Amino acid sequence: MEKSIDNTVDINKLLVIFQSALRSLLSYAEELNIPWREPENYHDWDVVAEGVYAGFVSSIISNNLEERGKFPLIRYDQRVSNYVGLSFVGMEISKKVCPFVCLETTLVPFDTCLMAEIDSEAEFVRYVRIPFSESCFVVAAVDKDMLDILTKVNM
Repeated sequence: MEKSIDNTVDINKLLVIFQSALRSLLSYAEELNIPWREPENYHDWDVVAEGVYAGFVSSIISNNLEERGKFPLIRYDQRVSNYVGLSFVGMEISKKVCPFVCLETTLVPFDTCLMAEIDSEAEFVRYVRIPFSESCFVVAAVDKDMLDILTKVNM
């Protein structure tokens, strides 16, 4: 992984690596008869995806959040009704920051991001799907009165 001189990594880079890692595991999942496509994927693939996300994304981001005194980062594919008091990987969509939920497959494996649209009170509104190729990820921490956004984290 490329590290910049200041020892930071872009949030997008973490998610690109996560997507690549999931894709690299597909032949093994198929060999073991572990369904990975929605809606057939259940517990076995969920455990794999959560583990890869925890290792390649969450652990790096969480260390930075703890250093900054921010809220805990939600897990991969964790669906939440209210995001106050939480941190999440997300992206800006129509001038709002929407939490990232998981990757889905539209045309090729894991080419679509399932995002949670939230309102001004950080309450869940609906799910939206965004092509991964159009994504620009950030990390957001939601307090009652404030939204703090990070685009890079320390390695």
